[in-house]
Amino acid sequence: TFKSLTQTTSDLMEKWSRYCFLTGKQVSVNTTNGLIHGECQGIDDRGAIVICDDAGELRSTLSGQVVYF
Repeated sequence: TFKSLTQTTSDLMEKWSRYCFLTGKQVSVNTTNGLIHGECQGIDDRGAIVICDDAGELRSTLSGQVVYF
């Protein structure tokens, strides 16, 4: 509908984030820069998956093969 087209980016991201079934799950993402392993924190405003890695650092990637446990 027209109403959905007039929403702000943050409104759309908030709604989109509710559909990320990986949030809170342990994941591994094989990227071109190596493997990221940790707990998925959701999707950021760029559409990247955000992971809290085993060292406690937040990392994000826009592409890669995701495996969850």
